[in-house]
Amino acid sequence: MRWLVAGLLISSSLAGGCRARDLHDGFDSGSADRASWSFGKFVGGYPSRQVQPLFPGSGGTAGAISIVTTDADGGNDCPLEEMPAGGCQRAELQVAKSAALPYGAHSWYAFSFRIRGQVADTGSHRTVIGQWNGPGNDSPFVAQRYDDGIFHITVETANGRCLVATDRNNVAEVLQAQGLLASLDASDDRVREQAVALMRGKIGQQRQAEVLTGVLPANAALPAPLPGRELEDRRSGENRAADYLQGLAFLSAPANYLGCRLVRIEPVSNRPLPTPRDAWVDMAYHIRGSHYDPSGRPVGALLEVWADGRKIVRVSGDFGTRPPIDPQADPGTQYAKLGLYRLRQPGTLSIDLDEFSQASDLAGLRLEHMHPLEMP
Repeated sequence: MRWLVAGLLISSSLAGGCRARDLHDGFDSGSADRASWSFGKFVGGYPSRQVQPLFPGSGGTAGAISIVTTDADGGNDCPLEEMPAGGCQRAELQVAKSAALPYGAHSWYAFSFRIRGQVADTGSHRTVIGQWNGPGNDSPFVAQRYDDGIFHITVETANGRCLVATDRNNVAEVLQAQGLLASLDASDDRVREQAVALMRGKIGQQRQAEVLTGVLPANAALPAPLPGRELEDRRSGENRAADYLQGLAFLSAPANYLGCRLVRIEPVSNRPLPTPRDAWVDMAYHIRGSHYDPSGRPVGALLEVWADGRKIVRVSGDFGTRPPIDPQADPGTQYAKLGLYRLRQPGTLSIDLDEFSQASDLAGLRLEHMHPLEMP
């Protein structure tokens, strides 16, 4: 059963007014509110030719913005290690420091977005289209990615990276493959190299089962046929596992996924994400990073994701960066960035954004122009 809560959320938000650090920008004028955003990730600051007005916005709203990157664009704040590869392209809106929510507290975000333009279906790795960063960590602990034109969401742990949602229809296979990677010895260079070769499809079919057997622990559980596919799926467990691993070929930095541990991923009915290519998608996130409570007890992280109103996944465990051990220390803030951050790629790519809202609880979000959220 679906409980449609948009009306309740709107009335609650209007009755209570805006609270400290709530942020709402509908981009109705075709520009971003300078008081709400930081523009340091754009070449030349703001106004920038990388931020263009868009009329109308999603669902016929007054306006939106389009963040555009072309062949000639570079980007600000690119890591030095990316320069030999041709540099990066970076154009991101970042929530202003004054509006950033406390790290480790419950936080809610909603926005509409779509992707237009050119992106290669293979080889276009390392394309981040949204990220949430905690204090003292340059890598996002929650990220939206668009590698090889596949929309997916990841979380970052102390040991590695976990894929938690994707717009591919084989969600169950993807999660089984990731479970296999988590069983591998990530400290063994040979294991890492061969696992990545399997994922990238660089090992011939005749040798896949042999190579996989050589890297898996003796007690590793091989995937069984998915429910309802027992009759037609007659592959051996090793060959099935190798095929599943090749389904992860689109991921950037695939070796990072060998460390996906201490995280519980609960997909809702194995639902895929909708694809944002040429179509608006409404996203809603509930995020709480790992932290310590006032007594010094460690508290796990939480992530819930909705797309076009439908609940996609719930993730819990140890992801995000805990602040210093002193539980009385200021935990700092987490900040959201939306736009484009990738290794240099040819062509023009646009990330259209509309109806951004952030709040410290669900009732504070403004969802009147979005799909109502499905609640259990």
